[in-house]
Amino acid sequence: MDVEERSQNLGRLWWITDASLFVDDDLVRRIHDAVVWPEFEEKYVEKTSFKRVTTALEGVAKAEGEAEFKLPNLIDWLGPKLKAKAALEGSIARTGENEESNVVKGKPVESSERKINDLVVEYLSEFPERLLFVDVPGGQFSNFEGELAAEQLDKLLNSPPRPLVFVNIRKGAPLFPTVAEMEDGDFRPIFPALDQKLLASKNPTPRYDDNDKDKRAAYWGAVSQNFKSRVAMQELEKACSPGRIGWIDFRVLFDDDGSTGHLHVVPAGKAHAGVFGYNFVHRGYKYGCRVVATLKSGTDMNVLAIYER
Repeated sequence: MDVEERSQNLGRLWWITDASLFVDDDLVRRIHDAVVWPEFEEKYVEKTSFKRVTTALEGVAKAEGEAEFKLPNLIDWLGPKLKAKAALEGSIARTGENEESNVVKGKPVESSERKINDLVVEYLSEFPERLLFVDVPGGQFSNFEGELAAEQLDKLLNSPPRPLVFVNIRKGAPLFPTVAEMEDGDFRPIFPALDQKLLASKNPTPRYDDNDKDKRAAYWGAVSQNFKSRVAMQELEKACSPGRIGWIDFRVLFDDDGSTGHLHVVPAGKAHAGVFGYNFVHRGYKYGCRVVATLKSGTDMNVLAIYER
């Protein structure tokens, strides 16, 4: 199945068939292992091709009379991978005439992007209510059944698996870098200098007050109205140079009331500051971008991958 057909099957999530700007390989691997729960790690595979061959995949009853193993509806999208998984509990019968076979050994193709695709299919099949969507700005979390109230989000977090969130960051939505920790343990605050530059012309200067809703809304309104993506990019790249970024946090503004969410990103020294400064903050503001993340309490999120528009 080609990329166009896979995209059509994914519907509104078609964009995860793209290569990511950033992907947290370790987090993707661990959540893939926890949710998909592969039974073994393939070291190599053997592929056999037959001439004029008919292939039949027959379901077999599981041990102790359990229900027959059924292929997920998205088998055509995942193709050989799920067929191989099914073969563990089923049988593949091949019949044909004038059989000619060639055996090719090689390592299976694996990547974090493919694991994200696997995760999405697993959730679509088994936990569709735990696939969440949120727009920035906007801030209203929803699933396929509709919008979710705060107590519904809390309920989802009280049982496994952790919800997957697909964040649509629109063109013109500010991305505020807040703080980074370098691999050597050195903390690099970013937002204080950015805040000062963005609000330098305001008199009086709005101040953030977490305990006062009106002041909080006024503060974030001023910061948002005076946001300059190039300044944010420069402050991020200046703060994170020299050295390698261990993790970096961003704040996204959900609405005019000052409601925000945090994006926690862990490059673990594998991505340059420019990936987050120029490509994420600056280009994301100009064109928008998309994020796949896992949800934490308080609408904070651990980022699995970032995709450009």
